[in-house]
Amino acid sequence: MEKLAATLTAAFFASASASRLLMHSHCPLDEMCCGGIEDHGELTFKCKPSCAQNQGFWANFRDAHNMPPKHNVPLLGDAAVCCSGGEASENAQCLEGLADTGLLPQMSAKWQWEAAAKALHTAGLSVLAAQVASSNIGHHLDPLLLPCIGLEGETSTVQMKTKQKPILELEVRSLCMPNYPLFQITGDMGDDWRTMELITGPVPAVPELLEDMHLLYQTVFDLIMVMNEQQHPDVVLVSADEEFEPPEAVVGADFQRAWSNLVPRLFAAFSEKGLRAHIRSSDVLENWIPSTTATGKHRSKSDFPVIMHGAEASRRQSSIGLQATFEVPLDFGRHWHALMRPLFIGTWHRDWTARLAGAIHIVANSIGEALASDQQPLRELMAGGASHSEGIMASILHFLAHFALEQAADDQLAAHHDDDHIDVAAMSCDVARKNDMILNPRFDLKGLLYELDIALASEQDTAEYDSSSDEEERLTNQAAWEPNFAGTKTAHRSMSRGAHKFAGLRTLLIKAFGSLSETSSKPAQLLRDLLSSRLTLPGASAEICVRQSGLTGCMHWVGVDQEPSSRMPTKHCGPDVASREPCYELNVERYLRRVLEAVRQTLELASDDRRRNYLHGCGHPISPTFRSHRGRKFARFEDRGTGRVATLLQPKVVKNRFEMPNEEDRSQWHQDEDLSSIGHFHPFELAAGTILRPTFSAYRVETD
Repeated sequence: MEKLAATLTAAFFASASASRLLMHSHCPLDEMCCGGIEDHGELTFKCKPSCAQNQGFWANFRDAHNMPPKHNVPLLGDAAVCCSGGEASENAQCLEGLADTGLLPQMSAKWQWEAAAKALHTAGLSVLAAQVASSNIGHHLDPLLLPCIGLEGETSTVQMKTKQKPILELEVRSLCMPNYPLFQITGDMGDDWRTMELITGPVPAVPELLEDMHLLYQTVFDLIMVMNEQQHPDVVLVSADEEFEPPEAVVGADFQRAWSNLVPRLFAAFSEKGLRAHIRSSDVLENWIPSTTATGKHRSKSDFPVIMHGAEASRRQSSIGLQATFEVPLDFGRHWHALMRPLFIGTWHRDWTARLAGAIHIVANSIGEALASDQQPLRELMAGGASHSEGIMASILHFLAHFALEQAADDQLAAHHDDDHIDVAAMSCDVARKNDMILNPRFDLKGLLYELDIALASEQDTAEYDSSSDEEERLTNQAAWEPNFAGTKTAHRSMSRGAHKFAGLRTLLIKAFGSLSETSSKPAQLLRDLLSSRLTLPGASAEICVRQSGLTGCMHWVGVDQEPSSRMPTKHCGPDVASREPCYELNVERYLRRVLEAVRQTLELASDDRRRNYLHGCGHPISPTFRSHRGRKFARFEDRGTGRVATLLQPKVVKNRFEMPNEEDRSQWHQDEDLSSIGHFHPFELAAGTILRPTFSAYRVETD
């Protein structure tokens, strides 16, 4: 009799190992129902024939929620079916045991529980359906299956005398990236004297954790401000231990002493569901250690002592320029319009940022259509279906579109600033360029293509596995396939059969990139026609800067709208406008010339193995490029301060003291229909929900 395979991929399955589950004292899965658990980057329950009466569960559940046949959303019912082979009391114990392992979804939407219960009832399992509908399980979670958020904030009124950026860090490590500290004090802009920057290690997008990280930030920030006021002009952060040669860096005694006095109260203020659960003891928070350089070198002898001053002497009100690095599922491009677009929109020039996100979507879809017209076999990657490879391909297209649109703008570091000298290979990540991206990708095209290779190969292997009718052959194939989802070079060892089959598809993709970059080709002409017709519709595209001024300014904008966005200067460019006054020029032909050339050059680089390295976001490499946990991978974006996440989490500084985001921040969002009308405005819950939405939907496969 056919065995039921209920696959748990994504949406909050947890880190408990298969052996831990099978040995769990409250879950009789191994005796009652399940024949075993396999881990191929997914957790797969294979039920024994005794569960055969439940084999209609998956089809019934899928039909109840109108899901496509290959939909593999992991819901409570998948695992619950495996707990239905015994008496009602045994089934209940089994469900509770699954919950204790953390394998069931936590924070699952209400529709998931209701639909699971309905499907079980349809399958003739009314008792189990009632248990599921009334169950209180699902409150156990492996937080690393959630996307993570890290914060960094610059305060220019406090200066750090240091030649290297990293200065001090807490000895306790980040929850999401153990090679990063939970908190770090660094110096940012400047040479010998740098502006103060405080950086939090990334934590899962849970409201309690975000609030506790703000509390940690507040404590460090206020301590620095108080010490500056009391010990003006200089506070020693790092000094030299002269007993060693070369001298060793040690934490400034006054700073460490003051910090130690604060730790007990700080730890007591942490939430039970937040940092206290991670840190466990206040002692862990005690120790600061001197940071090494990015290359791992220790501080040079000439760079002692590291001191700070400025808050008391400055006549300016201190502020925190907050940025947020957050994660979304690797197939983020599949959900761009409905789920990624809101992440661009904060309270700063909402119409301009919305247009930018929309233009990215237009360019991505247009490139996809042109690629498929050039190479028909690529249509299967552009079909918008449920496969992981299609999702990654959508992310590739949106990454290329985002990159090209930014490179269409002027750059103050460029050798030439006229329209005929656009050079996207000379990508210059200065402040203005990064800020105008709104969301800066912290990855590159090579990494995305590598993940596409893995997805294509594993999907082919899975297809061959499913099509095999011989059980022995299935087991042999299964044993031969041992994919590595850690994102390392060893992952390719497992892609022998799948990689062989899809090597031609990858070759066609690269070839098609090249074809679209050749101005005389038919696909290139199709792409130009699509972009020319779509980007020139009213409100479809964001204006671009064609004459940058300094690091953050623009003197001359070009767009296609008679009524430009709110970001544009009030004056229109013309002979009556002074050369030093910012202005806006309505010029469809000039806008398209720059954008089409930037897109063409971007695709040309994408087709060239030797020059593909130019296609990347701004910033130093973060290892690993895509964080992976139990088969789920996340891509990082950096909200440069004006997107939704950074705006929600932005603190205020009043009289040089840190104030947490709170209910009063609602007033900033009066133009946002969703946020202005909610009954309870809790910034930490809203920020977490904004990040979680793409993760929830990534595994329901809703495309736009």
